[in-house]
Amino acid sequence: MGTPDAIVRRVNADMVKVLSDPATADALMAAGAEPVPGTPEQFQVLLSNEIKKWGDIIRSANIKVDD
Repeated sequence: MGTPDAIVRRVNADMVKVLSDPATADALMAAGAEPVPGTPEQFQVLLSNEIKKWGDIIRSANIKVDD
């Protein structure tokens, strides 16, 4: 979405390194998060799936934003 691919790849490589560290993974899991290192493409698929899933739930429940 406008961020140069080289920067996306660099940030991703750094995040994979951090999320693969056992101490970091343990701390995240203790906080209720699941560290899932992966590629930018895998993240895009996850994000697209989550947007669709929650969008469908919101529409079917007729949830509206309060103004």
